[in-house]
Amino acid sequence: MLEAATAPSFLAGRAAHRDVPPVADNSRGTIHQNGGTPIMTDLQNEVWKPVVGHETAYEVSDHGRVRSLERRVRLVTKQAGETTRRVSPRLLRPGSSRSGHVSVAIGKGNSRLVHQLVMEAFVGPPPEKHEVLHLNHTPSDNRLVNLKYGTRSENIKMDYAAGNRPHPHWLAGARWA
Repeated sequence: MLEAATAPSFLAGRAAHRDVPPVADNSRGTIHQNGGTPIMTDLQNEVWKPVVGHETAYEVSDHGRVRSLERRVRLVTKQAGETTRRVSPRLLRPGSSRSGHVSVAIGKGNSRLVHQLVMEAFVGPPPEKHEVLHLNHTPSDNRLVNLKYGTRSENIKMDYAAGNRPHPHWLAGARWA
């Protein structure tokens, strides 16, 4: 049984203020709630790969998490002129859409869907006319084991079979191959 995790001391003040859940001990893993289904993740075995197109700034994991890397960015101010500052590495906080898909801001004004980042980093670019499918029909579950490339038609058929998409009334009695 998993014990309740406590937040690290450096997060103590901020975690309560921002309503951030405590961080679990990496040796035991953590439980994430995705669509009401608990998913156990083993953070010791998490594999990280560079985000395609942003290799020096961001990495994505096979568990569907995205982090920035330590880097220096150019800063221009009126007082000091042009200088650089160090950006600390951190996990990016994802946002979700009405459909339940999760996205992160990669760079300035560039929002990317996490499931696409995972597949591009670990599998490669999608074949022509293919998109990312969630095998368990939970759009917020971006673990590599839950993703695959497939056609739009496959995606829709999977949704109908799982009952996630209502059958239109005009298709009553239609059979799906």
